[in-house]
Amino acid sequence: HEGSDAIAQGMADRLADGTLLLGYELTVLRALDVGYELTFTTMTGSEIVTARRVVLAIPWTILRTVDLSASGLSAEKLDLIQT
Repeated sequence: HEGSDAIAQGMADRLADGTLLLGYELTVLRALDVGYELTFTTMTGSEIVTARRVVLAIPWTILRTVDLSASGLSAEKLDLIQT
């Protein structure tokens, strides 16, 4: 039996070296015409990353603190995250 981080760890194990950024706190997820813009708080300040796809494999208690207002998620999904 694996812990709750098994999915995230399994995905991380398949990424190329240098792809996974540790110590980054997601603060904003914004949908673009193609892909997404993610704003992170790091130990050295804010950093913006763009990505074609995003997997949010973080606890819901943390996800609730992320600004998802421009994420493109449906109202139903946003309501589900907040409850």
